[in-house]
Amino acid sequence: MKKTIMLSLVVTSLVMGANTVNDLTIDQKSKIDSTTITGATVHQGKTVVSDNSDVDDVKIRQEAGDGNLIDNSSISGKYNGTDESVLQGFVKIHNSQAKELSLTSKNTIQNVEVLNSLIEQGSFILTDSNATKTASGTNIQLNSINIVQDSTVDTSIDINATEIKQGVTLLSTSSEVKNVDLQHMNIITGSEIESSKVHQAFLKVDDSQVDDLEVKGLGGGDNQNSLLTSRIEANSLVEQSVIDINTDSIVKRLDSYTKNTIENFKAEDSNITQSKITIHDSHVSDLLTKLENTIEGTIVTGTTYTGWSKTSTISQGETTIN
Repeated sequence: MKKTIMLSLVVTSLVMGANTVNDLTIDQKSKIDSTTITGATVHQGKTVVSDNSDVDDVKIRQEAGDGNLIDNSSISGKYNGTDESVLQGFVKIHNSQAKELSLTSKNTIQNVEVLNSLIEQGSFILTDSNATKTASGTNIQLNSINIVQDSTVDTSIDINATEIKQGVTLLSTSSEVKNVDLQHMNIITGSEIESSKVHQAFLKVDDSQVDDLEVKGLGGGDNQNSLLTSRIEANSLVEQSVIDINTDSIVKRLDSYTKNTIENFKAEDSNITQSKITIHDSHVSDLLTKLENTIEGTIVTGTTYTGWSKTSTISQGETTIN
């Protein structure tokens, strides 16, 4: 029997505020099955460090069994993706100190109908914080496997009311970061997506300082960022491996290694970007990227209407410095 959930749902959420946390290990897994969720917020494995907290040697694992799983369910927001959200393996550090923080998650949405909602899997957000305490070794390590499988993602209105974010990293508001290792595997397969934005491995550095940041696909296979046997249409946006550095940021040594694959895919009236680097009003030194882009067995089309037409675009390996 399916259950209907209204208002808000929070599953295994860890919030640390105005605290000092040392030597903490947490193993957790979350599952939502055969459930109808309407006008709700769903959090599985959400971690928030805020209010001038100090985090040292914290390990959070959400990978045992199915990790964070939503299966055979329907999720419906109201009118736009900013009101309701589905967060799996979400990490946010605000106005705090972090050292030796390790988070590992497996996040899966399968056989799910999603309408007018934001989906975030394996996101890492650092704002107004310092992660530079240690002189050597890895300060922050995040590994996430993010999967949307055999699902439909749609909107009831004509704007991008639904958004899928897999492996998104945001460093902003005068944050300082040193020795950070981010590894993601992002997969969308067997799904239909309409009027939506899809981001796989998106890194944004805004008004922050970064020293020794490595971003790479998890594992050595071809499925590091992949869209497989799926369909996307009606004014959608697909971005794989985007690095955006702007607003007086300082970046020293940023390495990015990722494979981007789109295979057996149908796209209509949509924009597809694989490997995009933008540097604006910032100082960057020692930036190394190795990005492999593949589109295979795919149909990409535009649409012609009476008096006007809509075209699709494909961009591989785009770099902008201004």
